[in-house]
Amino acid sequence: MKTFLFTLVLSLSLNFSYAQYNIFWGDKASSTITSSANDMDMTNVVASNITDASRVKVDAINEKIYWADKNMGKIYRSNFDGSESTVIISITGALSIFAIDQENEKIYYADDAGHRIMTADLDGKNSTPFASEVGNIKGFAFDQASQRVFWTDLTHGNITRISMDGTNREVIFENEEMIFFDLASDHINEQLYFTDRSNNAILRVDYNGKNLTEVIELSNLAGTICLDPASSKIFYKEGDQLNMANMDGTDVIMLAEGIMELSGLDVYNENAAQSMARKK
Repeated sequence: MKTFLFTLVLSLSLNFSYAQYNIFWGDKASSTITSSANDMDMTNVVASNITDASRVKVDAINEKIYWADKNMGKIYRSNFDGSESTVIISITGALSIFAIDQENEKIYYADDAGHRIMTADLDGKNSTPFASEVGNIKGFAFDQASQRVFWTDLTHGNITRISMDGTNREVIFENEEMIFFDLASDHINEQLYFTDRSNNAILRVDYNGKNLTEVIELSNLAGTICLDPASSKIFYKEGDQLNMANMDGTDVIMLAEGIMELSGLDVYNENAAQSMARKK
């Protein structure tokens, strides 16, 4: 069994100290989806025997966890403790990249074989094509205020946005020298964060693709990322480490190490989830 070395963070004067967090991640090496609370002192296996664990996403409003099994072409959903696990999406071919639009109760996923983006209800029903002729998508993000979807396209070296009704598709940022990877949205400051594997860095742009800024220069391979705008935190994979920092790149803290094949990452903030639920 793979052994993880978890680093306990004892003094968090950050917002992390009063927020109740659950961190979820996928690990290809152990074929599991795992969760842990704030201090990373104890971990729980949510799902096991996954042939190719990929992205992990949290539905904070309904307290559900979603994950993709790439080789099986499936997306699963369960409760936070792993109970009531069920397949909600199944396609022919690989399926690894997806995202949850909690406010509109939709799931978006990349059908790699069909070179298209699909959308469905959160239970997997009413699956329909959303966008065609797309490249190798590596991440999705949303702007609820303007009802837009964003994605990183590794094939074409760009970030694209489109209205949620499928209109007004446009490339907002392009750089063919970058190796685009994951993508996350800061709805408070209207910015997109993404990882670039050519330079091993986390960068951000505004929702219109302007004002490119390097947030964190990494010393190891850049991996998946997620944001918690409510507490101004970013969580990310760097090499075999799971790190946390302020969203401006300061105060980097290593939460865990020894997770070389961490493949998906998301965070549940209880305070933020309660606020979202009240708004609905």
